[in-house]
Amino acid sequence: MPETILQGGHGAIGGGANMYPRIFVDLYNASVARDFERITFLREKVMRLYDTIYSVGTSSSRFTKGINCALSVMGICNDYVAFPLRRFEGEDKKKIEQYILEFNGIMN
Repeated sequence: MPETILQGGHGAIGGGANMYPRIFVDLYNASVARDFERITFLREKVMRLYDTIYSVGTSSSRFTKGINCALSVMGICNDYVAFPLRRFEGEDKKKIEQYILEFNGIMN
């Protein structure tokens, strides 16, 4: 997102904003203000989401399934995904649960 804003864009769509909207709003505001120190700090948090939640599983749908599973773990919605996708279960779901526990300490 910062690159888009810094080059004249008006915003971006960040899947992680479904889970931690404040981080993405703050990143947008830091980008508009050209606060590079704050951008760097917030980007590290955002990249932690991408390196964990979105890396669970091996299918190309892991991004969608990761967000749905995370939102379910957070109590925001259920983890239903339409066929042919399959929700995370077992070890994959446990990984997402652990990541959310970790994030709740650093994202807020």
